[in-house]
Amino acid sequence: MILLIAPFTPQIPGCIAAHRSKSGKVVDVETGKGLPNAFVISSARFVSGPLFFGPSGNVVLYNIIVRTDAEGRFSIPSTWSDLHIGTPGTHPGVTWVVTVFEPGYAVVGDEKAWLYMDNYGMPRFLPRSTARTPELSTADQWLGNLGTIRMFKPSFTLKQAASYYSRVKGTSNPYFDSTRPDDVAIRKKGYDLLAPWVCSQDPDLDLDYLTAMSIEDFASDPIGATELRKKLDPENYKKELYDRPKYKAGMMCKVITNGTGVP
Repeated sequence: MILLIAPFTPQIPGCIAAHRSKSGKVVDVETGKGLPNAFVISSARFVSGPLFFGPSGNVVLYNIIVRTDAEGRFSIPSTWSDLHIGTPGTHPGVTWVVTVFEPGYAVVGDEKAWLYMDNYGMPRFLPRSTARTPELSTADQWLGNLGTIRMFKPSFTLKQAASYYSRVKGTSNPYFDSTRPDDVAIRKKGYDLLAPWVCSQDPDLDLDYLTAMSIEDFASDPIGATELRKKLDPENYKKELYDRPKYKAGMMCKVITNGTGVP
Protein backbone atom coordinates (compact mmCIF):
# COMPACT_ATOMS: atom_id res chain seq x y z
CA MET A 1 0.00 0.00 0.00
CA ILE A 2 2.84 2.39 0.86
CA LEU A 3 4.51 1.70 -2.49
CA LEU A 4 1.24 2.42 -4.28
CA ILE A 5 0.65 5.70 -2.45
CA ALA A 6 4.24 7.04 -2.39
CA PRO A 7 4.37 8.21 -6.06
CA PHE A 8 1.38 10.48 -5.41
CA THR A 9 2.72 12.15 -2.25
CA PRO A 10 4.52 15.06 -4.05
CA GLN A 11 1.08 16.33 -5.08
CA ILE A 12 -0.22 16.54 -1.51
CA PRO A 13 1.21 19.97 -0.49
CA GLY A 14 -0.12 21.70 -3.59
CA CYS A 15 -3.53 20.07 -3.24
CA ILE A 16 -3.83 21.13 0.40
CA ALA A 17 -2.79 24.73 -0.36
CA ALA A 18 -5.21 25.00 -3.28
CA HIS A 19 -8.23 23.24 -1.82
CA ARG A 20 -8.32 24.09 1.87
CA SER A 21 -10.44 27.00 3.10
CA LYS A 22 -8.80 30.43 3.03
CA SER A 23 -9.43 33.72 4.80
CA GLY A 24 -8.05 37.24 4.84
CA LYS A 25 -8.84 40.93 4.84
CA VAL A 26 -8.92 43.58 2.11
CA VAL A 27 -7.66 46.97 3.32
CA ASP A 28 -7.55 50.50 1.88
CA VAL A 29 -3.94 51.58 2.50
CA GLU A 30 -4.90 55.26 2.64
CA THR A 31 -7.40 54.89 5.47
CA GLY A 32 -6.11 51.66 7.00
CA LYS A 33 -9.69 50.41 7.13
CA GLY A 34 -11.20 47.30 5.63
CA LEU A 35 -12.78 47.62 2.17
CA PRO A 36 -16.40 46.44 2.31
CA ASN A 37 -18.33 44.68 -0.47
CA ALA A 38 -15.28 44.09 -2.70
CA PHE A 39 -15.21 41.03 -4.93
CA VAL A 40 -12.58 38.47 -3.96
CA ILE A 41 -11.89 36.06 -6.82
CA SER A 42 -10.32 32.65 -6.24
CA SER A 43 -9.48 30.16 -8.96
CA ALA A 44 -7.35 27.03 -9.36
CA ARG A 45 -6.02 24.91 -12.21
CA PHE A 46 -4.58 21.41 -12.45
CA VAL A 47 -1.67 21.15 -14.89
CA SER A 48 0.37 18.18 -16.06
CA GLY A 49 2.55 17.02 -18.91
CA PRO A 50 2.17 13.89 -21.09
CA LEU A 51 3.36 10.58 -19.65
CA PHE A 52 5.18 9.52 -22.81
CA PHE A 53 3.37 11.33 -25.60
CA GLY A 54 0.05 13.03 -26.18
CA PRO A 55 -1.53 16.25 -24.89
CA SER A 56 -0.74 17.97 -21.62
CA GLY A 57 -3.38 18.51 -18.98
CA ASN A 58 -4.82 21.91 -18.04
CA VAL A 59 -8.08 21.76 -16.11
CA VAL A 60 -9.92 24.56 -14.29
CA LEU A 61 -10.70 23.10 -10.87
CA TYR A 62 -12.82 25.86 -9.39
CA ASN A 63 -13.84 29.48 -9.76
CA ILE A 64 -15.15 31.10 -6.58
CA ILE A 65 -16.24 34.69 -6.03
CA VAL A 66 -17.04 36.01 -2.55
CA ARG A 67 -17.53 39.51 -1.18
CA THR A 68 -15.89 41.17 1.77
CA ASP A 69 -17.97 41.98 4.81
CA ALA A 70 -18.37 45.41 6.44
CA GLU A 71 -14.84 45.17 7.89
CA GLY A 72 -13.22 43.95 4.67
CA ARG A 73 -12.89 40.34 5.79
CA PHE A 74 -13.54 37.39 3.49
CA SER A 75 -13.62 33.62 3.67
CA ILE A 76 -13.21 31.17 0.79
CA PRO A 77 -14.67 27.70 1.45
CA SER A 78 -12.74 24.46 0.99
CA THR A 79 -13.00 22.82 -2.42
CA TRP A 80 -12.04 19.19 -1.81
CA SER A 81 -14.90 18.03 -4.05
CA ASP A 82 -12.89 19.49 -6.98
CA LEU A 83 -9.73 17.53 -6.16
CA HIS A 84 -7.80 16.28 -9.21
CA ILE A 85 -4.88 13.83 -8.88
CA GLY A 86 -2.43 13.39 -11.75
CA THR A 87 -0.52 10.38 -13.00
CA PRO A 88 3.00 10.15 -11.48
CA GLY A 89 5.63 10.93 -14.09
CA THR A 90 3.57 13.66 -15.77
CA HIS A 91 4.82 16.39 -13.40
CA PRO A 92 1.30 17.14 -12.14
CA GLY A 93 0.63 20.18 -9.99
CA VAL A 94 -2.02 22.62 -8.85
CA THR A 95 -1.81 26.40 -9.19
CA TRP A 96 -4.21 28.82 -7.56
CA VAL A 97 -4.83 32.53 -7.19
CA VAL A 98 -6.74 34.94 -4.99
CA THR A 99 -7.20 38.54 -6.13
CA VAL A 100 -9.60 41.45 -5.62
CA PHE A 101 -11.86 43.22 -8.11
CA GLU A 102 -12.90 46.67 -6.90
CA PRO A 103 -13.23 49.43 -9.55
CA GLY A 104 -11.49 52.59 -8.40
CA TYR A 105 -8.87 50.52 -6.57
CA ALA A 106 -5.96 48.26 -7.49
CA VAL A 107 -4.01 45.67 -5.53
CA VAL A 108 -0.68 47.00 -4.26
CA GLY A 109 2.03 45.43 -6.43
CA ASP A 110 -0.04 45.30 -9.63
CA GLU A 111 1.42 48.53 -11.07
CA LYS A 112 3.47 46.90 -13.82
CA ALA A 113 0.26 45.66 -15.41
CA TRP A 114 -0.63 49.15 -16.65
CA LEU A 115 2.68 51.02 -16.64
CA TYR A 116 4.52 48.93 -19.25
CA MET A 117 3.10 48.42 -22.76
CA ASP A 118 4.60 46.85 -25.89
CA ASN A 119 4.78 48.45 -29.34
CA TYR A 120 1.16 47.46 -29.99
CA GLY A 121 -0.13 49.02 -26.79
CA MET A 122 -0.60 45.68 -25.02
CA PRO A 123 0.50 45.24 -21.39
CA ARG A 124 3.80 43.43 -20.97
CA PHE A 125 2.86 42.08 -17.54
CA LEU A 126 -0.19 40.49 -15.98
CA PRO A 127 -1.35 41.98 -12.68
CA ARG A 128 0.88 40.46 -10.02
CA SER A 129 -2.16 39.62 -7.90
CA THR A 130 -3.46 37.33 -10.67
CA ALA A 131 -0.20 35.33 -10.92
CA ARG A 132 -0.92 31.75 -9.97
CA THR A 133 0.66 30.45 -6.80
CA PRO A 134 2.68 27.23 -6.69
CA GLU A 135 2.37 24.90 -3.75
CA LEU A 136 3.91 25.88 -0.41
CA SER A 137 4.62 29.47 -1.43
CA THR A 138 4.45 30.74 2.16
CA ALA A 139 3.70 29.23 5.53
CA ASP A 140 0.68 31.48 6.04
CA GLN A 141 -0.89 30.41 2.76
CA TRP A 142 -0.21 26.80 3.70
CA LEU A 143 -2.31 27.39 6.80
CA GLY A 144 -5.08 29.07 4.80
CA ASN A 145 -4.43 32.54 6.20
CA LEU A 146 -3.94 34.98 3.32
CA GLY A 147 -3.37 37.89 5.68
CA THR A 148 -4.02 41.40 4.35
CA ILE A 149 -4.58 42.24 0.69
CA ARG A 150 -3.69 45.93 0.38
CA MET A 151 -5.57 48.17 -2.07
CA PHE A 152 -4.90 51.73 -3.27
CA LYS A 153 -6.47 54.28 -5.60
CA PRO A 154 -4.28 54.63 -8.71
CA SER A 155 -4.28 57.56 -11.15
CA PHE A 156 -5.58 55.61 -14.15
CA THR A 157 -6.09 56.66 -17.74
CA LEU A 158 -9.17 55.16 -19.41
CA LYS A 159 -6.96 52.65 -21.24
CA GLN A 160 -5.18 51.59 -18.05
CA ALA A 161 -8.37 51.20 -16.04
CA ALA A 162 -10.22 49.25 -18.73
CA SER A 163 -7.29 46.91 -19.36
CA TYR A 164 -6.52 46.30 -15.69
CA TYR A 165 -10.08 45.57 -14.58
CA SER A 166 -10.72 43.36 -17.59
CA ARG A 167 -7.69 41.24 -16.71
CA VAL A 168 -8.57 40.97 -13.04
CA LYS A 169 -12.14 40.00 -13.96
CA GLY A 170 -10.74 37.27 -16.19
CA THR A 171 -9.02 35.59 -13.24
CA SER A 172 -12.15 33.54 -12.59
CA ASN A 173 -12.21 32.33 -16.21
CA PRO A 174 -15.82 33.47 -16.75
CA TYR A 175 -17.69 32.66 -19.92
CA PHE A 176 -17.84 35.78 -22.08
CA ASP A 177 -21.57 36.18 -21.53
CA SER A 178 -21.84 34.28 -18.25
CA THR A 179 -25.17 34.67 -16.47
CA ARG A 180 -23.81 33.45 -13.14
CA PRO A 181 -24.96 36.09 -10.62
CA ASP A 182 -21.45 36.91 -9.41
CA ASP A 183 -20.12 37.32 -12.96
CA VAL A 184 -23.06 39.58 -13.84
CA ALA A 185 -22.46 41.64 -10.68
CA ILE A 186 -18.77 42.08 -11.54
CA ARG A 187 -19.64 43.23 -15.07
CA LYS A 188 -22.15 45.68 -13.61
CA LYS A 189 -19.59 47.11 -11.18
CA GLY A 190 -17.07 47.58 -14.01
CA TYR A 191 -19.78 49.08 -16.20
CA ASP A 192 -20.64 51.67 -13.55
CA LEU A 193 -17.06 52.95 -13.75
CA LEU A 194 -16.23 52.57 -17.44
CA ALA A 195 -19.49 53.43 -19.22
CA PRO A 196 -19.77 57.01 -17.88
CA TRP A 197 -16.03 57.42 -18.45
CA VAL A 198 -16.01 56.49 -22.14
CA CYS A 199 -19.31 58.26 -22.81
CA SER A 200 -17.89 61.52 -21.39
CA GLN A 201 -15.03 61.51 -23.92
CA ASP A 202 -14.98 63.43 -27.19
CA PRO A 203 -17.03 61.13 -29.50
CA ASP A 204 -14.31 61.42 -32.16
CA LEU A 205 -11.52 60.37 -29.81
CA ASP A 206 -9.64 57.32 -31.11
CA LEU A 207 -9.45 54.33 -28.78
CA ASP A 208 -7.00 51.53 -29.51
CA TYR A 209 -7.96 47.88 -29.81
CA LEU A 210 -7.09 46.92 -26.21
CA THR A 211 -9.11 49.80 -24.72
CA ALA A 212 -12.13 49.09 -26.91
CA MET A 213 -12.16 45.33 -26.20
CA SER A 214 -11.68 45.87 -22.47
CA ILE A 215 -14.58 48.34 -22.37
CA GLU A 216 -16.78 45.96 -24.34
CA ASP A 217 -15.96 43.26 -21.77
CA PHE A 218 -18.19 45.06 -19.24
CA ALA A 219 -21.32 45.43 -21.35
CA SER A 220 -24.38 43.87 -19.73
CA ASP A 221 -24.92 41.91 -22.96
CA PRO A 222 -21.39 41.11 -24.21
CA ILE A 223 -22.52 39.12 -27.26
CA GLY A 224 -24.95 41.86 -28.27
CA ALA A 225 -22.19 44.42 -27.75
CA THR A 226 -19.85 42.53 -30.08
CA GLU A 227 -22.55 42.29 -32.75
CA LEU A 228 -23.26 46.02 -32.41
CA ARG A 229 -19.56 46.87 -32.82
CA LYS A 230 -19.46 44.70 -35.93
CA LYS A 231 -22.51 46.48 -37.31
CA LEU A 232 -21.29 50.00 -36.49
CA ASP A 233 -17.73 49.53 -37.77
CA PRO A 234 -17.45 46.45 -40.02
CA GLU A 235 -14.06 47.47 -41.46
CA ASN A 236 -12.32 47.69 -38.11
CA TYR A 237 -14.08 44.53 -36.97
CA LYS A 238 -12.22 42.57 -39.66
CA LYS A 239 -8.80 43.80 -38.57
CA GLU A 240 -6.38 41.88 -36.39
CA LEU A 241 -4.58 43.42 -33.40
CA TYR A 242 -1.43 43.92 -35.44
CA ASP A 243 -3.35 46.03 -37.96
CA ARG A 244 -3.83 48.49 -35.07
CA PRO A 245 -7.58 49.09 -35.43
CA LYS A 246 -8.97 52.29 -33.91
CA TYR A 247 -12.46 52.75 -32.54
CA LYS A 248 -14.23 56.03 -31.84
CA ALA A 249 -15.17 56.76 -28.24
CA GLY A 250 -18.69 57.73 -29.31
CA MET A 251 -19.17 54.35 -30.97
CA MET A 252 -17.80 52.46 -27.97
CA CYS A 253 -20.20 54.42 -25.76
CA LYS A 254 -23.02 52.93 -27.83
CA VAL A 255 -21.45 49.49 -27.73
CA ILE A 256 -21.15 49.27 -23.93
CA THR A 257 -24.61 50.80 -23.38
CA ASN A 258 -26.31 48.41 -25.84
CA GLY A 259 -26.92 51.14 -28.39
CA THR A 260 -28.42 53.78 -26.11
CA GLY A 261 -25.32 55.93 -25.74
CA VAL A 262 -26.52 56.72 -22.20
CA PRO A 263 -24.67 55.05 -19.25
